[in-house]
Amino acid sequence: MSKIGWHIGRIALALNFGIFWTVASVMADPSAADSLYLLGNQALKAGEIDRAKILFEQSLQANKKHAPTHCGLGHVYLTQDQIGKARKAFRNAEKYQRKMPEAYFGMGLVYAREKGQWVRAIDYFCRALAEKPDYVEAQYHIGLTHLNLMNRDAIRAFEQVVEMDPDHPDAYYRLGFMYEYDLLKKEGAIEYYEKQLAVNPAHKDAMWRLGQLYRTLSRTDQAARTLSRLMQTQGTNQRQYMLELAEVYLARKNYEKAETLFETYLAGLSTRERMPYEDISLFVSERETEALKQAKDRQVLLQQFWKRRDPTPITDVNERRVEHFRRVAYAREHFGSAVFPWDRRGEIYVRYGTPSHKSASGDRLRESHPEDWAVKQRLLDRVDWAAEILLSDYAADSDSANVTHRGTGAERAQRQLERQFQRLYNRSSERNQKSEQIRKRAESAMAVGGLGAFLGRPIFPIQDRRAWEYWIYPGLGEGVEIVFRQMPGAPDGVFDYAVLPAEMATKMRHLWGPLIPEQIISQAPREIYVPAFLAEPLYYAAYPATFRGLGDSTRVEIYYGFPASALTREEGDVRINRGAVLYNAKGDPVFKVANRAVFRVDGKTGIIPDVIALDVKPGSYYLAVQAIEERSGRTQVYGMPLRVPSYRHGKLRLSDIEMAASIEQTTGKGHFVKQNLEVIPLATRHYTQRHLVYLYYEIYGLSQDAFGQTDYQISYRLKPRSGQSFGAKVLSGLGKLVGIDQNEEQIAISYDQTGDADNVVNYLALDLSGSEPGEYVIEVAAMDRRDGQKVTKAATFKLETPDEIE
Repeated sequence: MSKIGWHIGRIALALNFGIFWTVASVMADPSAADSLYLLGNQALKAGEIDRAKILFEQSLQANKKHAPTHCGLGHVYLTQDQIGKARKAFRNAEKYQRKMPEAYFGMGLVYAREKGQWVRAIDYFCRALAEKPDYVEAQYHIGLTHLNLMNRDAIRAFEQVVEMDPDHPDAYYRLGFMYEYDLLKKEGAIEYYEKQLAVNPAHKDAMWRLGQLYRTLSRTDQAARTLSRLMQTQGTNQRQYMLELAEVYLARKNYEKAETLFETYLAGLSTRERMPYEDISLFVSERETEALKQAKDRQVLLQQFWKRRDPTPITDVNERRVEHFRRVAYAREHFGSAVFPWDRRGEIYVRYGTPSHKSASGDRLRESHPEDWAVKQRLLDRVDWAAEILLSDYAADSDSANVTHRGTGAERAQRQLERQFQRLYNRSSERNQKSEQIRKRAESAMAVGGLGAFLGRPIFPIQDRRAWEYWIYPGLGEGVEIVFRQMPGAPDGVFDYAVLPAEMATKMRHLWGPLIPEQIISQAPREIYVPAFLAEPLYYAAYPATFRGLGDSTRVEIYYGFPASALTREEGDVRINRGAVLYNAKGDPVFKVANRAVFRVDGKTGIIPDVIALDVKPGSYYLAVQAIEERSGRTQVYGMPLRVPSYRHGKLRLSDIEMAASIEQTTGKGHFVKQNLEVIPLATRHYTQRHLVYLYYEIYGLSQDAFGQTDYQISYRLKPRSGQSFGAKVLSGLGKLVGIDQNEEQIAISYDQTGDADNVVNYLALDLSGSEPGEYVIEVAAMDRRDGQKVTKAATFKLETPDEIE
């Protein structure tokens, strides 16, 4: 065993068992300093700072001139942020070993920590490199220091690092950072981030920046993969990572994955942290909030609350709830660091989402969209002549983009206004003239891309130099500007609604009153949500009809008509998810059906027919019908009140009338076959003059004589809605035609029918080729000749010329 190895063994034994006399016994041997230094260095690398310090101090007791130990002690002091002691330790290392690269490197680290000493730090790192040309860490810290100086020399410095060490764990990331933020070369940045992850797959910052860049460049598949890897890592930034990944899923309209992501994240939160996500008090009254707190089935009530707001009721995911989770996570991340769960900005964000425009005293951004200009213009018109004072104040402060735009200027403006108020108030013509001048000036500024000095600044008197911020929501009422300010006495970054100065005169308060943020919000809707998919609607027709169902239930059939020319084809196929939901009087979904259909489409296909059905209890409902095109993600939801009648036994009943494109007898089975008839629905209920008009309906509860025979009459009345001329020919129907009676107002057609079944189906085909285009009403009446019962139903349809349909 070598002498150094023997000492390491003795010292390790002493440290492990607390035998300090053993350590003392080796102090007389200078080689013990090497052994203790090696142990101290191991402890330092392991993060055992206190143990490392003890070992280094014991090493210096054995040999006070041991330069490597002085360097080790210097790194301990740097870790403890004791810069003065660190400098002294590295100086001692220089003194005891001239031109020691590690000592120069340590001095560079010291000066890199001191303000204004970064150039000196680079000098020491360069000295270390001069003595040790392969000193990678010295070269790396040269790059870091240039980066702190915002100097492009950092790029060359990090390029040299990767030349020296192609597997460096961080240098590629730094190059990517410079390419992204300094050179603004996103593709180059991506290349470096990818290289960093190739050599250091656990580099969180590289994954984070790479995922964000992928999303920015709409490379959503790569963004999702990268950010998913990041979500699997542990750390304090999980909410930030989760938000970014959720944005990727939402951009791809993959709401299912976004919802799963949020639910997984919420499951790992504490009760306190999860509370803001489950809180709906911002959307309901105080009474409803209190009732929710007292409810035993709180989770059930929460589920019902979100189901009522589901914009796509036939899907398993609730996009509104997903958006709520996103808003809450964003508010917690950006507005909740100093106050739980967030300041006033967080409350507004959760209610209304991302504003169209944001600007702040420390980051002034000018409005660039016409809808934001329109809001500014309306507010300027409202404050009338006072805008002239604002304009003068802004013009005087036009070069101060990053400070509060008023302060003393607001006080000056107030004094000027108070002096001029009575004169200007009484001289309406002058006031109107000033307002017109401001309007013309604003319109002139808008013509060149903005509203001049008003852009990027709130149209509200900020009373002092506390930080301010304002958001614009064009879709909230007529369009609003909500102004926030730093709360007095609150921690940095905590904002509340901006208020008028306490000393402001009553007349002035009357002028500015309509722009007070708290007043604006008190009169605003509780929430705003516009589904992203509404930007590209899917056009189709749909309507319901009711028939007798199983047992005491009623069968609700919903007919669809999809225009083939408007659909997105994939190898001749169109895939559509369609369904319907019935809501009760409370707004809770109580019946639902949804499934997927694949249609084969060619150039000759016009309207694609479809039908879905569900059996429900009779009652009053609200029907929501939806269809989603799989390939494009386009969708549309139609809603209507629906009274579902009862078709129970024991009384004559007549179903609704289904308007059909064709009806043929059949013995086969099929999607549109019922009661041995193939009934192809026409959801548009629009017919051309050259096509037949078909009606299908069912009759229930016909009385029977002793031999089981029925005797009843069916009559039809057809009349135009707008008095257009018309004529009809009956081409097919069931029963014995009794007669056709026509006058200028209507056509009456009657059939006598007999049979041996108490429940029957019936249909009619009409030729209206001789009728003028327009809307028509057809009424069907069934009368039981045996007991005199009579029931009627009506339906409307539209007759068009062939050119109108095409």
